[in-house]
Amino acid sequence: MSNGEKKFIRILLFIIAITSLILIIRINITPKYDPKIYEEVYSEYENIIENAEKDTNQSDNTINNTTNEENITYKVSGITSGGNAYTVAGKIAIPKIKIVYPVVNETTDEYLKVAPTKFAGPRMNEVGNYCIVGHNYKNDQFFSKLSQLQINDEVYLTSKSGRKLTYRVYDKYEVNEKDLSCISQDTNGKIEATLITCTTKKQNRLVIKCRAIT
Repeated sequence: MSNGEKKFIRILLFIIAITSLILIIRINITPKYDPKIYEEVYSEYENIIENAEKDTNQSDNTINNTTNEENITYKVSGITSGGNAYTVAGKIAIPKIKIVYPVVNETTDEYLKVAPTKFAGPRMNEVGNYCIVGHNYKNDQFFSKLSQLQINDEVYLTSKSGRKLTYRVYDKYEVNEKDLSCISQDTNGKIEATLITCTTKKQNRLVIKCRAIT
């Protein structure tokens, strides 16, 4: 075997090793959740969508959002209908990063694996600072692309009662993971929402501040 062939084989093995490492990392950051909790959350979410927004169609485990946020499609699995676990406060839709998710009304490790969750504040779309946290899995899930939002981008929150408000981003910054100043309820009588996720390096938190405009 010539030196050139040996070099080619070494390069090929190196590429295979790197590719395998990337695949392992991607597998490890895929959220692992309790299917029962997942079904409870999404079945309740399904009921909210059916009752509050008649223009949402579902087929083959695919939910197509056809409201004026834009046409956004995402796939979910394991949905069951008729759930009795009332754990969902409403939904969040962010057209720019193409996400639509239920918002669970309490934050636990298990719920965070399934959807964004309420961290602090009043009920959704009421006066105060409604704070939502979501995981950053460095992929397309949950709040992984939150960093792409800029000032004046729009976020839509629809409460369980069907009330839908449009929010506009007015601030964006990072804080230390122990800094909870962003959840302050001092909004001067305004309706606000704060979106929170980990930064890519995990030490800090990315904070997106939004204010209702409708």
